[in-house]
Amino acid sequence: MAFLASWRFNRPKIDKAGRLFYASAITPFEGSNMYEVMIEEEFSAAHALRGYRGKCENLHGHNWKVEVHVRGERLDDIGMLVDFTLLKTATRRVMNYLDHQNLNELKPFDNEMNPSSEHLAGFILHKVAEEINNDRVKVYKVRVWETPSSLATYEV
Repeated sequence: MAFLASWRFNRPKIDKAGRLFYASAITPFEGSNMYEVMIEEEFSAAHALRGYRGKCENLHGHNWKVEVHVRGERLDDIGMLVDFTLLKTATRRVMNYLDHQNLNELKPFDNEMNPSSEHLAGFILHKVAEEINNDRVKVYKVRVWETPSSLATYEV
């Protein structure tokens, strides 16, 4: 019960149209009200690192794993930070653009930037954020795994 004492369970409220709604499901009394959700997606693609000296300067491929992290201080009127379906749909649009491609031939990796994991993480974050970010929700971190033991993170 001591744990529950530190949380306030909101009772439903009634809007002007007479419909029930919840301001948020659970709200901490003290401290930061930060919620976070994360989804994982995958894609397969080839790339060659321009200017690199070693095996990775040659065209090679990876089965990339991508984590997209979203956070916000307030839940929506039904107690969710973001609909997982919307987040997955936005992320899959980016994965479909990259999947089974030579990244060196895709914008912006064709001329503007090297298709490193670091640049991929930033690219994915900004593309997903264009669809997801609003006054309540922000895509703030993307992690891109080249291998099970190697990843790059971009965080804003």
